[in-house]
Amino acid sequence: MTTNRMGLEQALSDEQSLRYEQLLKDARMFREAYESASEIIKRKERHIEQLEAVIKMHKPTRSVTVPDEVTFEQAMLEVHGLSPVEAFQKAWSKLRAEMLKSVTNEP
Repeated sequence: MTTNRMGLEQALSDEQSLRYEQLLKDARMFREAYESASEIIKRKERHIEQLEAVIKMHKPTRSVTVPDEVTFEQAMLEVHGLSPVEAFQKAWSKLRAEMLKSVTNEP
């Protein structure tokens, strides 16, 4: 082998080694980035599971009910002989009682 050829082969070998080392560095960097992203995703999934558990714990067991609509005639019978203030108080109290009953699950 001539000196020039040996020098050229050595230069190519050194260049290939540098490329190989760079590829290894890149592969390590990508692996670390992947592992980091995977860990972040796992933490977010655990956080979502915890939030879902909290939501499930605080989910109402029974929906709130609203009293039936009252016709004008029914209202007139209910408030006959009452002042407007007394009629309002009676209606408000009755509505409030219905709403509380639906929340506390009382019959």
